[in-house]
Amino acid sequence: VGKTTTKEFTACVLSEGFHLYSTEGNFNSVIGMPMSMLEVGGDCEAAVFEMGMSGFGEIRQMSQAASPKIAAITNIGTSHLEFLGTRENIAKAKYEITEGLREGGILLLNGDEPLLRELAKNDCKRNFNVLFASACGNGDFCAENIRFTSESSIFDLKYSGGEIKDISVPAIGLHIVYDALFACAVGLLMGID
Repeated sequence: VGKTTTKEFTACVLSEGFHLYSTEGNFNSVIGMPMSMLEVGGDCEAAVFEMGMSGFGEIRQMSQAASPKIAAITNIGTSHLEFLGTRENIAKAKYEITEGLREGGILLLNGDEPLLRELAKNDCKRNFNVLFASACGNGDFCAENIRFTSESSIFDLKYSGGEIKDISVPAIGLHIVYDALFACAVGLLMGID
């Protein structure tokens, strides 16, 4: 699904402009993520947390504890079907991240996932902005001209403020492009060019 890789890429990007805290590994549970929050020092300007779940209510609790300014949902996979039954329920459980999102905050969604688009469209109580990241030209942040070498994934990022050409990540795969796209989008939203 890309949560940990996206978290690591995002931390790398944000560390270019902020004194940053990022969770080690994937402490992304209702116990691990709040424990990680206790490690954030007073000198930190930004923090990156990963939130995972296996059922309803878990991401809601973590999001309410963290009160994020920017939240991202990278993908809707099938890894929790045994607990949630359908991909639609997985999407709903992940969308619980909005319940702690700050008023006026930003929810960054995978624009190529119809389940996420539908949830955002039908959210009549939202008090935050929704933006989309896409590798199919269907978003506010778009990965275009995607290509792969034997050692890397390369793409151009187009967004309302411009374009960044030839972003290169030393790993191969479309999933890596998505992870890097989310990290770049968060960096841009936080003022890092």
